[in-house]
Amino acid sequence: MRRQEEEEERRTGAEQTEAFRAFQNRVLELVIEDRLLEDTLEQMMREVEGQSTSGVLGSILLLDGSHLRHGAGPSLPEAYNAAIDGIPIGPAVGSCGTAAFSKAPVYVSDIGTSPLWADFRELALSHGLRACWSTPLISGSDEVLGTFAMYYREPREPVEGDLAVVDLITRTAALVIERRKSDAALRDTAERYRLVARATNDAVWDWHLADNYVLWNEALEAAYGHARADVETTGAWWIEHIHPDDRQRIDTSIHAAIDGCAENWTDEYRFLRADGGYAEVLDRGHIIRGPDGQAIRMIGAMLDLTHRRRTEAALQESEERLRLAVDNAEIGFWDVDVVNDILIWPPRTKAMFGISAAAPATMQDFYNGLHPDDRDATSAVYAAAADPDQRALYDVEYRTVGREDGIVRWVAAKGRGVFDDDGRCIRVIGTAIDITERKRLEQALRELNETLEKRVADAVAERKLLADLVEGTDAFVQVAGPDYRWLAINKAASDEFERIYGMRPQVGQSMLKVLDGYPEHRAAVAAVWGRALAGEEFTEVGEFGDESRDRRTYEMKYNVLRDSAGRQIGAYQFVYDVTERAEEQRRLAAMEEALRQAQKMEAVGQLTGGIAHDFNNMLAVVIGSLDLLGRRIGAGDPRAKRYVDAATDGARRAATLTQRLLAFSRQQPLKPETVDANKLVAGMSDLLRHSLGGDVRLETVLAGGLWRTHADPNQLENVILNLAINGRDAMPGGGRLTIETANCHLDARYTSTHLGLQAGHYVLIAVTDTGAGMPPNIIAKAFDPFFTTKEVGKGTGLGLSQVYGFVKQSGGHVKIYSEPGEGTTIKVYLPRLTGADSEHDEEQPLSDLPFGDRQEVVLVVEDEPAVRQFSVDALTELGYQVLEADGAAAALRLLDAHPEIALMFTDVVMPEVNGAKLAEEARRRRPDLRVLFTTGYTRNAVVHNGVLDPGVEMIGKPYTIEELAAKVRDVLDAPEGG
Repeated sequence: MRRQEEEEERRTGAEQTEAFRAFQNRVLELVIEDRLLEDTLEQMMREVEGQSTSGVLGSILLLDGSHLRHGAGPSLPEAYNAAIDGIPIGPAVGSCGTAAFSKAPVYVSDIGTSPLWADFRELALSHGLRACWSTPLISGSDEVLGTFAMYYREPREPVEGDLAVVDLITRTAALVIERRKSDAALRDTAERYRLVARATNDAVWDWHLADNYVLWNEALEAAYGHARADVETTGAWWIEHIHPDDRQRIDTSIHAAIDGCAENWTDEYRFLRADGGYAEVLDRGHIIRGPDGQAIRMIGAMLDLTHRRRTEAALQESEERLRLAVDNAEIGFWDVDVVNDILIWPPRTKAMFGISAAAPATMQDFYNGLHPDDRDATSAVYAAAADPDQRALYDVEYRTVGREDGIVRWVAAKGRGVFDDDGRCIRVIGTAIDITERKRLEQALRELNETLEKRVADAVAERKLLADLVEGTDAFVQVAGPDYRWLAINKAASDEFERIYGMRPQVGQSMLKVLDGYPEHRAAVAAVWGRALAGEEFTEVGEFGDESRDRRTYEMKYNVLRDSAGRQIGAYQFVYDVTERAEEQRRLAAMEEALRQAQKMEAVGQLTGGIAHDFNNMLAVVIGSLDLLGRRIGAGDPRAKRYVDAATDGARRAATLTQRLLAFSRQQPLKPETVDANKLVAGMSDLLRHSLGGDVRLETVLAGGLWRTHADPNQLENVILNLAINGRDAMPGGGRLTIETANCHLDARYTSTHLGLQAGHYVLIAVTDTGAGMPPNIIAKAFDPFFTTKEVGKGTGLGLSQVYGFVKQSGGHVKIYSEPGEGTTIKVYLPRLTGADSEHDEEQPLSDLPFGDRQEVVLVVEDEPAVRQFSVDALTELGYQVLEADGAAAALRLLDAHPEIALMFTDVVMPEVNGAKLAEEARRRRPDLRVLFTTGYTRNAVVHNGVLDPGVEMIGKPYTIEELAAKVRDVLDAPEGG
């Protein structure tokens, strides 16, 4: 039934298209018919009314200055036509006056309510008129010629068919009106020229060559203003009144005719009028010769060409307006001058024969351009139109073969012959339209009708086969069209859809509309089906279903659905529930991962356990020996006691590191305690600098008010060290490593995407390097045990695995942020410790500070005022006399003035002269001067940057008073040359 309806719709559309084409042809015939403008416009309105099925009443008004005059309205009441004849144009003068004023269509669907009809509403309603659509008639030069209106006796909105009629009539009527105006202008110009020629006599002259005497008639004064009494009767006067630019040429040409054997002379030049202006003249003369052939007399007449030139210009302008009108109407114009065998084709008509606009065209080009199969018939129709006895209408459709491009086109042409009083055909004129696209559509329609029955049968068979396939399979099968509507769905798929979404789908429904209540599911379905409907064939595994009911894992195979001609008409899907298989695969993967982790950790435990055992044996000897030595020395030698204590502390730190190895190798339970991450990071600075090497600059950014966390501090130090070493290895050419701390909050939105992570407050420790970075595929495997991108022998692949295990065991989270070429940031999140212990810091006993002798003088050189003041205050507190300088110049002056200065404490990086150069000059003046450097850079970095030589004394910024006291005392107490 639907196929029959579609067939009926196609036939109705074809009939409507044919009816409109016939109406279009009748209107175009009016363009070329030789009849009065009023008759043409009235017949055009009757054609409009005749093709309408809705009772339209047509009207054309012609613009006269600022008023509209009656042009045609055959079916409108005469009283109404008379009433609107002469209405002005303006912004609110009904539909027509407003359209002419605004140069835009004005469609009023209800005159009874439109404010534009306020002054004319009673007039229109009294004649039963309720709707009026008016469109301005525009010429090729954008001039308003009038308006075309369609009246209705009931309120009405325009539809697509109405707009097609409006478009055709406005273009055609404008062409007719402009053409009639052009013809009238040409007739007026020709008549004026005839009257001028009759009323104005040529200036006749008679030149006697023997005595150079010239006689003029009265027309010389009438045409050029020269009174005969003022004219010198010589040839010289005439020559002198020729324009200087033309004078030599005319003098040469006329004497060449006189001295030769010519009987006549003709030339054009500019002649001086009495008012000082020049007239363009055509001068013709007849030479009278004596028996010997010598010229004795010449009689001629000067024709004023001024009016002709103006007429020619007006004609050219009129032809240009006509050409623009034809071009805007998309109609080709043609004119054959039969007498002189001249063909006039504008560019649009030339294009229909594949000829470029600038190329010449002749009647032979017309005949040669006709398709061989159409040439004889078309030539016969043209001959009949030019035949005085037949005077037939030239109405033909033919094919052309492009002269320059070889393209075959279809052309519809209409025309008529023009005959003189003797019945001779002098012209054949008409129009031509390119109908190639129309012919293509007609051919497609014929082919569609011829194959419709077969296509319907194929489609029915295809649908039956598809239905059998869908119902006969155990898989969930769905078939959808381009609009996401189900074309078919088997029972298994319907049952499954109802189970996971709570609604049963039906053929013809839109799957997207059905899922309107589930926006997330709707988007997922639209995305995956959109790929299939776009022509992609693929297999994908995904989860679907309402979480509150059941959510399953499916393997979905999508294929393109094509008709018998291979055109895509939709897509179909075979779906299998693989939930159990997917769960089993996940469980198996987890078990394999756990086994692999256990094997790797066991191997590492064996290695590290053996090493740690050997270290403990050696350290036991060292620590025991130091303990005995300390007991022997006692308090009698403070310096020796200090050395023993320092050695013991170092040995104990080594023992602590060994304990960390043992803790990792045995995977023993962690020993968490309250940890201040800021203090922990600061306490690792020396270890980190030593581990990073000289090419890597270490920076720490420690947050104020940092929360405490509950973790194993030894293992946390190991994590930071591992991350720092990884960052170092990612920067083989050197770079910057930054360790930051911060308080942060991980919200539910973030933690929902990370299994096992709880929302809340965390202490963040981030390690950032400026190295090569990692692509996404490397990030995905970075925490796998034994995975490494380092060369063989340079990495175990356990560093990040140990980090991951510790953080997860501590209830935290670790995340990698990296891009190739942009460096890497690894963020460790440890839970915030809340409660009484979270803000408690164990009081650390203050150690005894080594004070100075009041006789010892220290010179502080620092360009930063705040740092310089702290150094001065600290050293003064430690018992030293202190002098200060803000740069090298001031420091050298103080050194020269105070020979008692024992130590110069100077910054390394200063403007103009740095600390190294200052120390070099100071030691040149004072070889015994002790120097202590301070800098914000690490010692190794400074060495590699070439600022300081190896072995110099230096304390890194920032430093405590205890560190400063110890370092100053060390430098002052060091033996000379040490």
